Amino acid sequence: MLEKELLDALNCVPEHIALTSLDGRVIFCNKLWEQGLHKYAKQELFVKAGDTWPNHDIPDKVFLESIQIALKQAAADVGLSASVQTEFFHQSYQHKLICTLNSFSSNNETMLVISMNILMDADASKTLPFKLTQDEGIILNSLLEGVVIQDASGVIISNNPASEKILGLSSAQMRGLDNADPSWGTITEAGNPCPPEDHPSSLAISLGKPVYDFTMGVNDSSGHVRWLKINSQPIFANGADKPSVSITSFVDITEEKRRQKSLFKLSERLKLALKAGQLGVWEFDTKTGKISWDERMFDIFDVKPAEFTGQFSDFINTLHPDDKERTIQIFADSLEKKQSMAFDFRIIDSHENIRHLSGTSEIIQGSNGEPDICVGINQDITLQKNAKQLLLDQHIKLLNFVSAMPVAVFSVVNNSITINKRGEHLTGYSKTELSRVEDFFNCLFSGKLEPNQDFYESVTRNTDLQSKSTMQIQHKDGSRRWITFEGCNLADRQAWVMIDMTEQVNAEKELKKLAFFDSLTGLPNRHSIEQKLIALVDIAKSTGTLFGILLIDLDSFKNVNDNYGHIVGDQLLTRVSRRLKKRLREDDTLGRIGGDEFMIIVRNIRDSDKLISIANSFIDAFTTPVVLNNSVRLSLNVTITIGASLYPIHGEDYVHLFRNADTSLYHAKAEGKNRAQLYQSEFTTSLKTKLELEANIELAIANQAFSLHFQPIVNCSNNQILSAECLMRWFHPELGYITPDKFISAAETTGQIVRLGRWVIRESFKEFVKWQQNGIELEYLAINLSPVQFNDGSLINDISIALAETGINPKSIVFEITEGMLVHNQSYTSNILKKMKKLGIRLAIDDFGTGYSSLAYLKYFDVDILKIDRSFIMDIPDNPQDMQITGAILSMAQDLNLKVVAEGVETEGQLAFLKAHNCNTYQGYFKSPAISGDEFVALFKNDKQVV
Repeated sequence: MLEKELLDALNCVPEHIALTSLDGRVIFCNKLWEQGLHKYAKQELFVKAGDTWPNHDIPDKVFLESIQIALKQAAADVGLSASVQTEFFHQSYQHKLICTLNSFSSNNETMLVISMNILMDADASKTLPFKLTQDEGIILNSLLEGVVIQDASGVIISNNPASEKILGLSSAQMRGLDNADPSWGTITEAGNPCPPEDHPSSLAISLGKPVYDFTMGVNDSSGHVRWLKINSQPIFANGADKPSVSITSFVDITEEKRRQKSLFKLSERLKLALKAGQLGVWEFDTKTGKISWDERMFDIFDVKPAEFTGQFSDFINTLHPDDKERTIQIFADSLEKKQSMAFDFRIIDSHENIRHLSGTSEIIQGSNGEPDICVGINQDITLQKNAKQLLLDQHIKLLNFVSAMPVAVFSVVNNSITINKRGEHLTGYSKTELSRVEDFFNCLFSGKLEPNQDFYESVTRNTDLQSKSTMQIQHKDGSRRWITFEGCNLADRQAWVMIDMTEQVNAEKELKKLAFFDSLTGLPNRHSIEQKLIALVDIAKSTGTLFGILLIDLDSFKNVNDNYGHIVGDQLLTRVSRRLKKRLREDDTLGRIGGDEFMIIVRNIRDSDKLISIANSFIDAFTTPVVLNNSVRLSLNVTITIGASLYPIHGEDYVHLFRNADTSLYHAKAEGKNRAQLYQSEFTTSLKTKLELEANIELAIANQAFSLHFQPIVNCSNNQILSAECLMRWFHPELGYITPDKFISAAETTGQIVRLGRWVIRESFKEFVKWQQNGIELEYLAINLSPVQFNDGSLINDISIALAETGINPKSIVFEITEGMLVHNQSYTSNILKKMKKLGIRLAIDDFGTGYSSLAYLKYFDVDILKIDRSFIMDIPDNPQDMQITGAILSMAQDLNLKVVAEGVETEGQLAFLKAHNCNTYQGYFKSPAISGDEFVALFKNDKQVV
C-alpha cells in the first residue's frame, strides 16, 4: 500500500504524474493527470486509474514505440530513468511533451513513475497576430497585478509571475487553458456558476470593449476559491474589426471579501443587539456643542425628529426637575476627568409621563489628549423600575399578610427574626425569646438536635436559599416535633413557613414498620424474613456453615375461626407467637408469613438431628392449653405441625429451602399433625404425583373424561331392583382405571370436586329422566355429596337449575351425606337440608354406624334412609358382634320409621340374615357391582322378565 503522505505530495507536483505496475496498469494518478485526461483527449496521452498505459490508440506511433522501449528498459533495471520527447498541435498551438519514466521498488514491489511535462509554444503559432516586445515583457513581469494574455478563443498564451502566485499555477500549467476549462470553477459574487461566455476576457472579445471592475471567484491549485477583481482589455490587429487577443489583469481580493463579510456580520449583530436591548445611541461633539441621535433615541425621549435642533439643550429640557442638576454635573465631571460615566435618571415625555432611563458613555480623546467626542447609549428602563417598585410593594403587603396568617411563619433580616403568633404556639417560645438568629437556633436545636447545614447557612449567612428542609426541633416543653421549613427570598429578607409534620412522619414510620413487620403479632412479616433468609444464604455460602428453616402451621386453626370468630382467632395467633418467642434461641429469627403459618430461621446448627430437636422443643411448648380471656374464658388445646429443611442439603437458595420445608409440612399433616418432619426427597416425588393427578383431573373435566356408573339397590324380599346409586368412574388413556378414593380425595383438596359434583347432578338427572321415558321405573336415584360440595354456597342453586332443566320429580332424588357432615357446623347443615326438603328431595345417611352422630341427629335433621356401612355386613354370619350391631340398627330404624339399605352384601347368608331382621333393601356384588347405564337398563329388564 502506498503511504498517504506520498500520494498527497504527488498531488502537489505541477506535472502530470502517474504510478504504474510493470505491466503498465495505472495504480495512482494525480489531479493534473486527471485534468489532462479530458484536456488532451484527442492526443490519447492519458488513461484513467486502473487502465493500462500507454494507450495503444496514441496517433503518434513513433512516440508510442519510443515509450514502449523506454518502459522495457525501466522495468529491466530498477532505478533507471528514461526520457521521451515529442511535439503536437493543440488548440492551434505547438506543444512540447517531455515524458520521463523512473522505476523504483516499494514493499518488494517494482513500480514506475510516469511524469509528463507539456509546454505550449505560443510564439510558434502562425495565426497569432500579437507578440510582446522585450520591453513589454519586462514591464508585464514586474507588475504586482496578475496578467494573462488570451487569444480570441480564450486560450491563455502568456502570463506574468504575479498571476502564477495568485492562482497557485505554474506558467506551464496555466498556458493552454481556456475559459471553458472546468478546473477554474468560476462563480459570480452571488455564488452562482459563471459560464465561460460571461468571463471578463470573453466579454471583452465579444463586445470589443474593455471590461472593468469585474468580481469573480476562481479555484486555485489547492481547490480553494480565490476572489479576483478583474479588468480585461481587447487588442485589435492593424485594420481588424474584431479583437484578436485580450489582456486581462486581476488582483486577489479574497482577504478583503472575508473582512467585508465579517464586518457585515458584526454590523448585523450589533444592530440586532441594539434593537433587542431597545438601546439608543448618541454622540456629543465637545468642539461644536452639538449632539446627534439615532432613530431609537427619538422614541426613547418621545421627541419628533423635526423638533430636534441638535443642541445640548434638547437633552437638558427633557430631564426631570429633580434630576436635572445632578445629571448635568455627572456629564461635566465625565468631560473634565476624561472618564466614562454610567447613571440612571428620569425625563418628562411629551405626555407629561415620567420615564426612567439608564445611560453609559465613553470619551474619545483628540490628538492632543483633550476630550473630542463623547459617545453613549441610553435605555428606557421604566417598565423594569415600575415592576421592581410593584414587587417591593407586594413584598411589604405579603409580609403584613404572612404575619397575620393562620400558619407558623418567621422572617429573617439583618440577623433579626420576626415570628408570628402561630410560630410562637408551634415552638412554645415567644417572639422576644427568638428575636435573634442565634437565639432561634439555641432554643430550637438544643441538646443532640442539629439543624440541616444548608438551612443553617441560609438563615445565618444569607447564602443561596435552601427552599425546603424537614428536621426535628425541641419544643419549649421538652417534646420534639418534626417541622418542614419552606422558605423564599423577598426583596430585603427571607420568609419561612413552618409546617408541623410530626403526625405525618410518625405515620410514615408506622407504614415502614408495616412493610416489614406483621401488624397483629409484631413479628417480622414474610417479606422481611425472606430478605433475612436470602442474606443468610450468601453468608452461609461464604462461611460454609449450616442453618435450617422451620415452617410452622397451627393444626385445625380454621375450626377456631369458624366456631369462635376471627377476634378469638387473632388472639390465639398472638398467644402462639409469644410461646414460640419464649423457646426461640438468641441467634434465631421468628416471623409470621401469613394466616396461621410461622417461620423460624435456625442458625449455627451441626446437623439435621439438632434441627429436629429444636423443632420438637417448639411442639413441646404447646403441651398445656392456651388460655384466652374474653367475655368467656377459653382454654384451647393447640397443636402445631412443623416442616423442616436444612441448608445446603435440602436447597442452596431460599426458594428451594422454603418449598422443601413446605412439602415436609404437607407430609407431616397428612401423617396426623402435631409432629415435626425433616424433608426427604421422596416427599417431592409424592407431591409431584399428587400435583400430576390434580392436573389430570383438570384435563379430564375439560375433556369430559369422567363417566357415570350405577349400582342397583335391591328389594331384600324378592331380589328385584328398586332403585340405583349413582357413582363416578374415571378411565385414563395412559394411567388406566383410577379408583374413586384417589381422584375424589385429590379433587376435594383442590376444590375441583365442586365442578365434578355439579356435573354428576346434572348428568344423572338426565339419565334418570331418559330411563323413565323408556319405561324404567325406579323408586329413587341416590347421589353422594362430598363435604366440600355440601359446604359450597352454590349447591342449592346447582340442584335447582338441574331440576328445572331436566324436569325430574324431586321426590325421585336422594342425596347421601356422611354422619360427620351432620356434626360439624350444625346451623349451616340444618339450613341446607331444610332447603333440600323444601325442594322435595330426600336425605340418606351413608356409612351409618362409623361416625359420631346420635339418634337425636336423625330426628333433628329429618333423615329418610339409613345406609348400614359394609364393615358391619362383611363378616355376617360369622361375627356375632356385627350381627348384634346390625340387628340393633335395623330395629332402631323400624322404630323411627326409617328405610334401610345394607351395603356390601355379597353372600346368600348375608341376605338371609337381613331378610330375617326385616331389612328393606340392600346393594352389593351379590346382585351387581356398579355398571354402566346401558348395562343397568339391561339388568333391570332381565329382572322384570324373570318375574
